[in-house]
Amino acid sequence: MEKRGGRRWTTVPEMSRHVAFLRAINTTGRRTKNAHLSEAFRSVGASYAQGFIASGNVIFDIDNEVDVEFINQIEAAFLKAYGFDIPTIVRTAAEVRSVSENRPFTAKVIKGSAGELYVGFLKSTPKHESIEKVRAMSTASDLLAIQGREVYWLPTAGEFDSDISIPGIERELGTMTVRVINTVNRIVERYLTTE
Repeated sequence: MEKRGGRRWTTVPEMSRHVAFLRAINTTGRRTKNAHLSEAFRSVGASYAQGFIASGNVIFDIDNEVDVEFINQIEAAFLKAYGFDIPTIVRTAAEVRSVSENRPFTAKVIKGSAGELYVGFLKSTPKHESIEKVRAMSTASDLLAIQGREVYWLPTAGEFDSDISIPGIERELGTMTVRVINTVNRIVERYLTTE
């Protein structure tokens, strides 16, 4: 990877670049370091791995298919290294760029909000009935949109004044980890932009 004009440019094939979003990292009793997370990915075959900020984001390159077996291997490596489970959710570079570019709510709605836009990355595609239950949680002050394996959440009064329960959403839709959209945008700009 080389750096030009303040951006990092990838020299690897597009299909090998992925982003792992790890759930519940650097919360009480679950401390890790980016260097150790990256080493775990290299131990299961990644040719490149780089942690981004301290909330459990790892950008990595791998030629093998990222399937259930790979996820099981990386989660087993984390369990061995840290002694606790780290649910791992992986997206391709193209999928992360798509999330960054997606506009589930209008610019006017977002601008009028006191809160930030959040993205919940789901480990698996939810069932229709579960999606409908979560959509029913949406209110005028807590907007929710579910598209594929992503949940978009705009708490218009701010995250801490929201009536939405993230654990409640997870109980319906399955394992999920949440990021502010700005974090996703920064990952795209730094690691997933090619020209």
